[in-house]
Amino acid sequence: MGKLEAYICSIYAFVPAVAFFCRFVAKEPLRIILFMIGAFFWLCSLLLTSVEWRLINILTSLPVWTLIIFVINQEIARILFFIVARKAYDGLTKLGTSNQIVIPEVELLAHSSRHTFSFVCGLGFGTIACFFSVANVIADLTIDGVPGLPASVEKNDCPVHRTFDDVDVPYAYAMSCSILIFLNAAWTILQWDSCYKFLQSKKNLNRNGNSAAAAASVSLSKFWWFGLVFGIISHFVNSAFSLLSIGGWHWYILVAQALLLLITTTVTMCIVGFKTPENWKTFFASPLHFSQQPSSAVIITNNDEEDDVNRNNEIIHQPQNINITTSGNNVAPEAV
Repeated sequence: MGKLEAYICSIYAFVPAVAFFCRFVAKEPLRIILFMIGAFFWLCSLLLTSVEWRLINILTSLPVWTLIIFVINQEIARILFFIVARKAYDGLTKLGTSNQIVIPEVELLAHSSRHTFSFVCGLGFGTIACFFSVANVIADLTIDGVPGLPASVEKNDCPVHRTFDDVDVPYAYAMSCSILIFLNAAWTILQWDSCYKFLQSKKNLNRNGNSAAAAASVSLSKFWWFGLVFGIISHFVNSAFSLLSIGGWHWYILVAQALLLLITTTVTMCIVGFKTPENWKTFFASPLHFSQQPSSAVIITNNDEEDDVNRNNEIIHQPQNINITTSGNNVAPEAV
C-alpha cells in the first residue's frame, strides 16, 4: 500500500510538468539544455541556503528565517540566470542567423518568443524545486510498514503516524508541489519580462547617446517593474502558506495555492499578450510543427556556385540564395 501511495503521489506531482515538457521542450535539444540549466541554478540557491542555514541555526531555530533567506536566494539565482541566459541567447541568435551560416535549431529559437524562452527555463527551475520538496515524502512512503508521514518526524519521543484527519496529507502535498512547478514558470516569465524591458531601454539609450533628447526618445513602460515585484511578492506569499499547513489545513492551503496560481497565470498572460482565443490556439498548436524544421545547416557563399552540405550522412543540395520562412515557431529554408 505504501508503494502504491508513492506512485500516486509521484503522478500527482510530476505528470502535469512531464506533459508540458514533452509538448514544448523535449523536441528541441536547445530547450532541453535550457531546462537543465534552470534546474542547476535552483540547486545553486539550495546549496547557498544550506550553508547559510548552518550559520543561522546557531542564533535561532525558527524556520521562518531560513524560509525567507531561501526565497531571496532563489530570486537572486533567477535574476543571475536571466543575465547568463540573455548573453547566451544573443550569442546563439547571432550565430544562428548570421549571413554565413543558418543553424535550424538556433534559428527556431531566435524566432520563438522570448516568453517561450523564459517559460522553458522556469519550467526547469520549478521541476527541480518540486522534486526536492516531495522526494522525501515519496521515499518514506515506499518503506514497508510506514503507514504515515516520514518516520523521522517525532514528537515526545514517539513516531507521529497518520490519523483519520491527515490521511490525505501526502496527496495534498504532492499536488501542492505540482502547483509550485507552474508558479516558478510564471514567476520566471514575469520577472524576465521586466528585466528585458529594463535592459532593452538601457541598450537603446546607449545606442542613441546619453543626451536628454535621446533619453526622451527611448520609451520605458511606466510599470515595467510590475512583473518583477509581483513575482517576488507572490513567491513569498506561496512560501508563507507552508508555515500555515500545520493543524490539518492542508486542503485549504492547496486551494489558496491554486487561487494564487490562477491569479499569477492571469497576470502572466496579460503581460505576454494572450488576450484572445487565437493567441492560445497558436501557442498550443505551434509545437506540432517542430518536426517540420530543416535537419541541416545551410552555408551561404558569396559566389555563384551551388554548395553541397553534408550533415547526418545526407547530402543536401542548396542554391546560393536562401530565405528563412517562419510560421509560428516553425522555421524552414526556402530556395529562391
